[in-house]
Amino acid sequence: CSIEAAREPDKQKQSEHLFKEGKICQEHLQDEDRAKEAYNASLQLNPDHYQARVTLALLLDQQWEFDEAVVHLTKANEIAVPEDKNAIVRALVRALPHVNEYKQALELINGLLENEPNDIEIIKQGIAIATKLNDYETQIKLLESAAEFYLVKDDNAQLADTLAQLVTISV
Repeated sequence: CSIEAAREPDKQKQSEHLFKEGKICQEHLQDEDRAKEAYNASLQLNPDHYQARVTLALLLDQQWEFDEAVVHLTKANEIAVPEDKNAIVRALVRALPHVNEYKQALELINGLLENEPNDIEIIKQGIAIATKLNDYETQIKLLESAAEFYLVKDDNAQLADTLAQLVTISV
């Protein structure tokens, strides 16, 4: 990977060229460090290059560089088109607990559940975060949602586990 975007005449084209170089470095050459350099260079030229920001954020998340990933995901969420917001928020929900931003993650989870109240993966993430925060009210609400989900899915083993957790909290 060689970063040759300086040959491109305008910043938008340079930024796009760098983004594409980053993708080649990451996907074909397996050179994640050079890919990060290219994505960062792309964003220096065009801070609103959505694909470069999201791709960099996901790469950082994979490398457990959660502080930087959260910064880029937050910015991506600000500039995302509505149909992409859900995926960005989900990535933020996964990354925020790693930087001890539990309350913000829980707020985002509540927003996701307004649109998708039966998303069991989000419900389980919410339960884990509410447990970490000792937020018993939210924990109970989410456990009730999980119990309802498992009841409808006729998953008796998961239902029993969820009800046991509810009883433990309620006591």
